Amino acid sequence: MKKPVIVTSRKGDKLEIKISAVPGWDGFDKLVFFLVKHYAAVIKAEYDGPDARRWILECKGKTIELIHDDMFGNYLFSP
Repeated sequence: MKKPVIVTSRKGDKLEIKISAVPGWDGFDKLVFFLVKHYAAVIKAEYDGPDARRWILECKGKTIELIHDDMFGNYLFSP
């Protein structure tokens, strides 16, 4: 059974989560929409390339990064 979300690393206050339930490029936009709508996230920066995306968002006073890589899927980082 495939887990929808996997915590891949946790070091102190830093957190890395693989979002396997929404793996594709199109899923990235759905994740951003979800965070904005349900958690009042604010988009601070957008970096889009041909095979990867990295958006920086602020949510409840915390900075988070949503990253998509064609080889690895979607990840959420809390730096």
